[in-house]
Amino acid sequence: MMTYVWAAVIVAALLLEGVTFGLVAIWFVPGALVALIMSLFSVPLPWQILAFGVISVITLFLGLKIRRRKTKTNVDSLIGKTVLITEEVNNIEAKGTGKLNGQVWTVRAKNPAEALVPGDLAIVVAIEGVKLICRKK
Repeated sequence: MMTYVWAAVIVAALLLEGVTFGLVAIWFVPGALVALIMSLFSVPLPWQILAFGVISVITLFLGLKIRRRKTKTNVDSLIGKTVLITEEVNNIEAKGTGKLNGQVWTVRAKNPAEALVPGDLAIVVAIEGVKLICRKK
């Protein structure tokens, strides 16, 4: 009987995961799978429940640890690249643009006292949201 219960837990977790796309229930699948295998070998129910709980907690913590790692994106590769300033950069007035790789970006100066005017070349030192933070080249 417990074999069916563990199979139902696996199916329910997979269905929930398929609906949410948020890595919510996938952590319970390995634990339920081990418990299902244990039930096939007639291991007592308390041991099945213990295995399910321990394995689920371990996979949950391992998964959270992996998710916390910063995922690098293509935008990170722009740091260190040269930007052609196309509109005067003024941090106080929140304006300024530059062209990089054929795309127009919002640009802010790393040092607000530094003047970045059209035609200047600047180096990307950081990215904040959709803004390139630059210093004069």
